[in-house]
Amino acid sequence: MSGTIIRPTMNMVSDILCRVHEKETWILNDCAIIRTKDGRFAALIAKRMDDGDIYYGIIAGLHPCASLHDTLKKLDIACENFEDLTRDTFRETVSWERVEMGNRYM
Repeated sequence: MSGTIIRPTMNMVSDILCRVHEKETWILNDCAIIRTKDGRFAALIAKRMDDGDIYYGIIAGLHPCASLHDTLKKLDIACENFEDLTRDTFRETVSWERVEMGNRYM
């Protein structure tokens, strides 16, 4: 499936991950990072296919590489500067290849 990773919107986050579960959200150029109410992190990745359809995938259970404070600081800086997620934020790679199942976003 070829396409381009796109910046998720807050509407996408709300539609896909009900606000009941999320505590904080950072919208980055290559994904959205969600911190749930129980303190865990997940990534939402959106991809526009060559035919124009948008698909999304979720990577759950991300583990921070550093302390919670440092992780939150990295996320804030990247979000404020419209950057991609830095590779040293989580132990797991956040990429479309890591998504187990892509779903069409309507």
